[in-house]
Amino acid sequence: MEEFTIEIAKGSERKPEIPIILVYGEPGIGKTSFAATFPNPFFVQTENGFGDKIKADSLKKPVDNYKYLVDALEYFARTSHEYKTIVVDHLGGVETLIYDAILRREGGSMFAPHKDTTMITACKGYGNAYKEALKYWRGQFWQAVKKLQEKRIFVVLIAHRGLTTVKDPLNGDYATYAPELREDVVAFLVKETDVILYATRRNEAQGDSDGNPRVLKCCPTRYYFAKTRYGKKFNECGLTFEDFAKKIGYPVKQ
Repeated sequence: MEEFTIEIAKGSERKPEIPIILVYGEPGIGKTSFAATFPNPFFVQTENGFGDKIKADSLKKPVDNYKYLVDALEYFARTSHEYKTIVVDHLGGVETLIYDAILRREGGSMFAPHKDTTMITACKGYGNAYKEALKYWRGQFWQAVKKLQEKRIFVVLIAHRGLTTVKDPLNGDYATYAPELREDVVAFLVKETDVILYATRRNEAQGDSDGNPRVLKCCPTRYYFAKTRYGKKFNECGLTFEDFAKKIGYPVKQ
């Protein structure tokens, strides 16, 4: 009979967990600038508009197909390099690339629409179209994201802000802010990410005014999605890695 053995991880030797972070908010609120404060960031952008305000390294041009996106993330997961953070900016672009990949299987494209090839025809039914798209999110894309995390690289996913309806049988349905993605994709990301941050003004009703700083909200309310898997939950923090790291109990200097 083979002797039973176990492997023991010393608590004193355990390194702090590297989180997968999703940050969303309205355009211009500071999502990309926040991601740029992370350690040695590299940006994988899915649309034009990166501009010259962010001094971090990035791809020379935005990703234009799903395979290239996955290959780029896999590259950073398997090779040695100086980057400690990979930023995907933004997830709405990833969604478009996924739809494009599905259409390309049938000779179509999101970027050159063909009247005879749609998401419905490519997936043989309306309901099947978005089930198929979710497979792409769960598949190679998320596997690459997890590999980056396992390599102890921060992953920051950026999304625009949208509205979604929450079903509440007790108090009635209500609208809330959420990442601007399909509801099934949002549900997947809520389950799989470690932190979801809502970038906004401290008091949204006051708008862009003096004394109303931009902040990141972490505790969910009826008005917006947010979450953290860390024990030290916080209501808000500033748009810097240092402030965020302190709030989740992550040592800033590694």
